[in-house]
Amino acid sequence: MYEQNQQNSFDFSDKTSHNRGEAMEPQTAEYVFSEGCARRAPERAGHARSGKGVLKLGLLCFLCVALSFGAGFGGAFLAISLRQEDPVYAPPENSDLLHQNPDSIISVDPNPDKSIYGSAGEDAFAVSGVAQMVQNCVVEIDVTIEGTSIMGASIKATASGSGVIISELGYIVTCNHVVEDATSIVVTLASGSQYEASIVGYDDRSDLAVIRIDPKEQLTAAEHGTSASLVVGEKVVAIGNPLGTLGGTVTDGIISATAREILATDGTAMTLLQTNAAINSGNSGGGLFNLKGQLIGIVNAKYAAEGIEGLAFAIPSDHALEIEKDLIQYGYVRGVPDAGLDTIDVTAENWRYYYQKLGIEDLGVYIVNSIHTPELQYKDHIVSINGIRINSSDQIEDIVSECQVGDTITVEVIRNGDTLTVSFALQEYIPENHK
Repeated sequence: MYEQNQQNSFDFSDKTSHNRGEAMEPQTAEYVFSEGCARRAPERAGHARSGKGVLKLGLLCFLCVALSFGAGFGGAFLAISLRQEDPVYAPPENSDLLHQNPDSIISVDPNPDKSIYGSAGEDAFAVSGVAQMVQNCVVEIDVTIEGTSIMGASIKATASGSGVIISELGYIVTCNHVVEDATSIVVTLASGSQYEASIVGYDDRSDLAVIRIDPKEQLTAAEHGTSASLVVGEKVVAIGNPLGTLGGTVTDGIISATAREILATDGTAMTLLQTNAAINSGNSGGGLFNLKGQLIGIVNAKYAAEGIEGLAFAIPSDHALEIEKDLIQYGYVRGVPDAGLDTIDVTAENWRYYYQKLGIEDLGVYIVNSIHTPELQYKDHIVSINGIRINSSDQIEDIVSECQVGDTITVEVIRNGDTLTVSFALQEYIPENHK
């Protein structure tokens, strides 16, 4: 989970105070590791291992994940990079984990009713009643991340989070940052039963993922409520696994805001529910429920700093439901536009490295690989896209995110001193493990 530190880099909330009457701007968040849980320290294995992908552990996730490291070794661990083993994705072919009809396995409120009382209407239960109704829907999630350090040592780290059962078939929604890069996932039910889980699909933009277990017992699935019916001041209940050791913890609060615009330092913009229910490391992926016992949010962030209390955030259930459906049926979110460009940013800080390795003389954004069109080539210097001057790769993502699959974009590049203009259609983004 995001957590505030003393340098005002924080998990997810207002970075600066605002005078009364001023318009609120999207706030900036920095991803930092939670220090709220004493988990097992990284373990050195006997032999180095290789794998795919590079994980930079200093600046990784939306941190409601409970994760910590052994004294004397943790700081060094956070400062290095890991080469990951293959994550535990469900096989895309010949698998019963994919291509289910989500409408037939996910429970949704059949009669949503907008009320001045909020999403629970007038027939609200007490917090104790809600807890009894839904406590079996929330699970504990423990993940292991294995990799090899840049020094060649094999390292193992563990982290913990929460999840919500959304189908009796074993589908569980959680936050992407809880299971991202996991080489093993263990789910603990409220009954105490434990199961190995696989990742069915994930979406890092929404910070949501769906995993699945093969249950040997009857599961209790949460019913999705309608987050659009929430009202400020409505009572809510959060259930999760704070500190990675206190599974099934129930806290309550109210909805403080129904659509808080949050902007993370990586440029990711999210619209989240804000609540003052107590949230701690390990709560990520847990459920936020209304007093009807319906799932109205997936907890994913908090603002934690000295003197700051009661600022937690959750992904609205209406948005989560649409992501869940795509992840269950396809393994990824459909309709996301993709320019197919792998790029590098050559800055004043790294220019010497790229000059020596690649012969790049000028600062800017350069193409490493172009998937969707051969007209753009390796080491082309991107000048503009759709007439917008490009100074960083993040700008490309911002421009593409505003487009639709099939839209044509125009890219201006410099190649060997000549200026060229290339136009091509955006295609749908499909993760590598689903191609």
